[in-house]
Amino acid sequence: MKRINYKEKKYDALLCLNGEISDDYVFESFSHLPVVCADGGANYLLGKDLVPDYIIGDIDSLESDSFEGAMIEDKIIYIKCQNSSDFEKALDFCIEKKYQRLLVLGFHGGLLEHSFNNLSVLLSYLDKLDISVLEHGRVSFILSESAEIKTEVGETVSLIPLPKCKLKTEGLRWNLHSEYLEMGKRSGARNQSISNLVKLEILEGAILVVCEF
Repeated sequence: MKRINYKEKKYDALLCLNGEISDDYVFESFSHLPVVCADGGANYLLGKDLVPDYIIGDIDSLESDSFEGAMIEDKIIYIKCQNSSDFEKALDFCIEKKYQRLLVLGFHGGLLEHSFNNLSVLLSYLDKLDISVLEHGRVSFILSESAEIKTEVGETVSLIPLPKCKLKTEGLRWNLHSEYLEMGKRSGARNQSISNLVKLEILEGAILVVCEF
């Protein structure tokens, strides 16, 4: 069973999507990492006078006002293909660059279907990349294999089935004993850690875990 400590995890790159970025302190905290933007994900950075290393996509969402005066022509990698989203294009680029462990920002924002589609994309790349999503100081990641999660006592831990998951847990206030979580029937949002180590034994399916960053 692998052990995960998201408070000390190492990443290969930051990936910015065209959504709300609420944790911009990470650009200073991870200033040594390359920054990949999926098309309009660059707007926020350029508005803060931060220049990403790569801007990937069909470039239909990049706002000219955001990069006026910035020298970014050599940062843009134009991919016209309409059979994939800019998020998928950026993930494929990260695979080519061998950026395996990604921290994603700007996951939500705009239309609701964009957020649901982004979640679908996460599931489709589950076996290809190690992807974490950061928003409002909380990190989300998908598990399809058992793991131990390093936590603080009293920390809020949410378990969201995708769409159905059978699991055992240890270290939570409300543990599961070979029980199912299932969308539309039973969810596991807003549980609480009572230990510094939460064990999640995945018996079937996959689950979205949300905990403190």
